Order: sequence, then C-alpha cells, then structure tokens
Amino acid sequence: MKKYLTNNILLKIASVIFAIILWLIVLNIDDPDTTRTISNIEVTIENADAVTSLNKIYNIVAGQTATVSVTGPRSIVDKLTAADFVATADFNELSQTNSVPINVDLKKQTYSDKVIINSKTNTMRLSIEDIESKEFEVEIRNIGYLADNYVIYSNRISNKTVTVYAPTSVMNTIAGVVAEVVSEGQSENFTSEITLSCVGMNGRSIDSAKNNITIDSPTATVTCVVYFAKEVSVTDTFENAIPNGYSIIEKTLSSDKVTIVGNRDVVDGINTLVIPEDILEIVSNNKDYTIACDIATILPDGVYVYGGNREITVSMHIDRMVERTYNIDVKKLALANIPENYVASIVTKGSFSYTLAGMEDVLRNYQTQDAYNVSLEGLLEGTHSVRVNINVEDGYSLVREVYVEVNLEKIDEGNSTTKDPNEETTTKRDEETTDVKENETDESTADVDADQENTEQ
Repeated sequence: MKKYLTNNILLKIASVIFAIILWLIVLNIDDPDTTRTISNIEVTIENADAVTSLNKIYNIVAGQTATVSVTGPRSIVDKLTAADFVATADFNELSQTNSVPINVDLKKQTYSDKVIINSKTNTMRLSIEDIESKEFEVEIRNIGYLADNYVIYSNRISNKTVTVYAPTSVMNTIAGVVAEVVSEGQSENFTSEITLSCVGMNGRSIDSAKNNITIDSPTATVTCVVYFAKEVSVTDTFENAIPNGYSIIEKTLSSDKVTIVGNRDVVDGINTLVIPEDILEIVSNNKDYTIACDIATILPDGVYVYGGNREITVSMHIDRMVERTYNIDVKKLALANIPENYVASIVTKGSFSYTLAGMEDVLRNYQTQDAYNVSLEGLLEGTHSVRVNINVEDGYSLVREVYVEVNLEKIDEGNSTTKDPNEETTTKRDEETTDVKENETDESTADVDADQENTEQ
C-alpha cells in the first residue's frame, strides 16, 4: 500500500493542475455576479458660475472624491478602477444648506448594461463666502545690498495702487500689498519686474492661490534711483546777524549732521552745510528764537537729503550785554590774614563800588555779597591799597579790580595804643582774627546801565 501511494508522483501533480483548470473553465462559463466598492473617484464641478456669478467664492469642505458600490459579472467588476467612472457635481443643484449631489456613471457604455452602480451617498458640501474688493497702495520693499556707500534714494512704480479681491474672512487678514525689489551690489539705477503679494498683519506673505486672492494687476515695474551717500556736518552763521550789544547765550540744533546723496563727484566735495544768517529775523524785545531750515534749500543742484532728517531746527536765546555798578558800605569789608601784633584799620570812608559786565537777564537777578574779604597777608606797617575779593560766576565779569585803603600799625608788647574812636580798627593777637562787624543797616545798591555809565564817563 505504501509503495502504491509513493509511486507515480508526477501523475498525481498533473491531476491536481488539471482539476484547477477544469474548475476555472467551469467558473468562467458560469461567470457569477459579484459586488465591489470603488473609492477615490475624482469629482468634476459643473456650472460653477452659479456661485461665482453672485460675487461669491466657494471652498469644498467635503466631497472632492466619490465612492460607489458596483454589482456585475465578476469578469467585469474585478477589472474596474476609479478611472472607469465619471463623477459630476452640478452647482445648479446647490441646496440651501450649500450641498450638491454627486452623480457617478461608467465611462464605457458597453459595461453600463452589465454593471449596476449602487451609488453610496455622495454629496459635495461647500463653504460659500462673499467676495470683497479693496484698494491698496503698493508698498515697495528694498531687500538685498548695494555697492558700498550707495543707497536707493527713491523708487518709481508703474501702478501705485491695485485692487484686491478675496473672501471676507481672508480680506480681514490682509494688511497691504508689497513689491519686494532685490538689489545685488548695484551702484546705478536699475529696473525690475515684480510679482505683487499680499501680506498679513505680521508682515508675512499670504498664499494667494490657497486663499483665493486675486489682484487686478498682479505685476508691476519698479525703477530704483541709486545715489552715492555721505554724512556731513551742519552749522550756522547766526552770530553775524546778532545786533551790536547782544550775544548768543544759548544755541542748540535739532541735529548737527545730515546725510546727503547725489552723484559721487559732487557729494564727495561737500563736508559741511552752513545755514545762512539771512533766514534769521531779529524782532525787537524778542530774546528767544526758533529757526527752521529746510536743508534742501541750501544744497547744490543734483544733491538731495536722504532720510527723514530734512529740516534742521535751531533754538537760540540772545541777550543784551550791560554793565551794572554797585555801591557797597565799607562795613561789609572783612579784613583777613592780619599780621600778628598788628592793628588794622580801614582808611577808605563811606563806601566803595565795583562794576560788573554781563547779560541783562543774569545781572537782573544778581545779589551782592554778605561780606567782601580783604587779605592783608604779607603786608608791613603802613597804609596799603588792598584788592577787595569779589566773587565772579558764569554769566558776568568784573570790569576792573577794586581796591580800598587799609592801615597797619605795629603794637609794642606791653604798651596800649589809643586810637581815634571814629576809625575802624582790627587787631590780631595769638593767631586770632576779628572781622569788622556791621553796626548799621545795609547800604542800598544802585544799578546803572552800561549805556548810562559810558555817557557819564
């Protein structure tokens, strides 16, 4: 038995193959029906103007592809693919819920009588928005680099404004329209054809195709004017316009530098710009002035101001130079550094005077000193003309030094000295100094204008 089963192996294999072939023949002759699901059938839109003609835009939320179930002979159904079907969504059938039914058919009519399309529920759902239009001024953005010390002074564009069309939700995110001009080391004028783009609130570009944005003029021609640039200093000659007897007390410029541009051979020769004095108009009794100068008015032809610093403002305060004379009672003199064993007395009687020269506003508020020191250091016995120490601060000066007469008399040790009771006397002993004390009220101060004093002299 075992020998019978293991012999004739080739015959047994051939029998199996023959059985399979026989089964396939029977199956094909019978060709039973079968059902199969086919997906990813691309949907074609028909009559889209049913929406777009109403100035609206649509986005497909669902239903970009269709799925069907087909039943038919296995020999046909098994060969079908998504490419054998056509699916259409006719927007004329748009419902109030923004849905469109999808119709699916076989492309080959020879199959249509043999295959049944059991269409599953295929519906295209839309999101529909109004299309808005808005006009924008095109902003030119220069990016890249130029040759050293060269700048783009100005840009000229073929269309300064454009109209943008976009869905309402997208339009609310558009901040502007820009033309980005790329420079690559130029040192002279150049022209570029630029594709315009919309930018959002963050300054970044918005994808026009993805967001259904349309620009009526999507491109523009931009010409860039390139000049050589240089920073120069700014000064003025207002001192020459100040009337005699007056001086500039304080002056500030809003900026002492400005950048100018133009052809290099011209700009290279300019280092300083001078604001002329003829734009300053002196008004009687006016001491404060603010003078605005348009730098463009003092530039040579073909040279221009670069940047926003076009106007320089000069703020200035002027004042009249006057002289004031002050009469001071000698009782305000304080004798200092009296030599040891000497008696000092002020010979000058009544008062002394001094004259200050300075700006009127400063001397108007000037206060005389509480005391005026006179140093007797290094002097010997006798009568001396000694300088009075008068404090001088910014804003005024002492016209001439002032001197008073002081007498020094040596005292013999052990002897007393009798002095005239009407004479001011000060004695220094044991390194101790006693100043003259005030016994009467302060003297009055007389102010005299410089013009008056010059007349008296």
